[in-house]
Amino acid sequence: MLWKALTEMEKQQQDQVDHKIKEAREKLEMEMEATRHEHQVMLMGQDLMRRQEELRRMELLDNQEVQKQQLELRQEEERRHREEEMQR
Repeated sequence: MLWKALTEMEKQQQDQVDHKIKEAREKLEMEMEATRHEHQVMLMGQDLMRRQEELRRMELLDNQEVQKQQLELRQEEERRHREEEMQR
């Protein structure tokens, strides 16, 4: 009878240990998934910032090119105007 009680107690303790290990494993997996998600979000944020910076740089270059073209057009118009004035 004592052996039976000891065996039952050992089984209960083993079940408790197994249950705690299972819970700990599940908790760890959830934490790892959350960490992976946070890392992915961080990478996406960094990528977004890089893209925004690239877009800003491209817009700046485009604006500079437009300004350059406008300046060239004005200079060409002024040159033609001077030539016309000289021909009069």
